[in-house]
Amino acid sequence: MILFWALLGSLGAYRLGHMLTQERGPFDVFLRFRNIFTQEDWLGHGVRCLHCVSFWIAAGMAALLPVASLKEFFLLWFGMAGAVIILDRYWRR
Repeated sequence: MILFWALLGSLGAYRLGHMLTQERGPFDVFLRFRNIFTQEDWLGHGVRCLHCVSFWIAAGMAALLPVASLKEFFLLWFGMAGAVIILDRYWRR
């Protein structure tokens, strides 16, 4: 059952990350969010990077899942973040 939730969390992290980094959103809300970080520093690049944003979103998704240990939490987190990268590379083909 945890595999199902991990897959769903990965898809959710991909969708939310894609919205935040590449879409305009309703009333340009996501575009305005990205425009707040206009400097060419690590934060400005990080807000526009799907892999960076989805890494932190996957952490939140993993925190929502019931895990037995800290090790399982990190495995879920990094696994979901990796799944986002795989989805992104598949979709961009």
